[in-house]
Amino acid sequence: MIKLRIVYWLILVVWLGVIYLLSAFPSLQIEEIGLWDLVFRKLAHMTEFFILALIFSKVIGFSIKKNYKILIVTIAFGILYAISDEVHQLFVPGRVGSTVDIIIDSLGVLIGAGVFFIYQRYLKKSVDLK
Repeated sequence: MIKLRIVYWLILVVWLGVIYLLSAFPSLQIEEIGLWDLVFRKLAHMTEFFILALIFSKVIGFSIKKNYKILIVTIAFGILYAISDEVHQLFVPGRVGSTVDIIIDSLGVLIGAGVFFIYQRYLKKSVDLK
């Protein structure tokens, strides 16, 4: 069990690093595809924070046993990391921090935490039956 915890912590740290590194690129915009570029980038934001919420929920689930507490802590952590991500982008040439991106990232966190909560609360019982 302890090895599994370490693996999930490592996955979490790597994923936090991936988000940080993606934010460090001066520009990820592809001008030639215009609106589709914007849509793709916003969906990418949401997806990376959705994944973050799933991983983080699993990691803290080893210590916190109440599903609603996991949900609350995950949402709080995810939103704080979304804010820190946008603050980081303020210092990257060619990038800006955006309140809209914080909202989009937070939506990804909410969906990811919600999926984890629903799985743990309702679906895991039926999946674990042997």
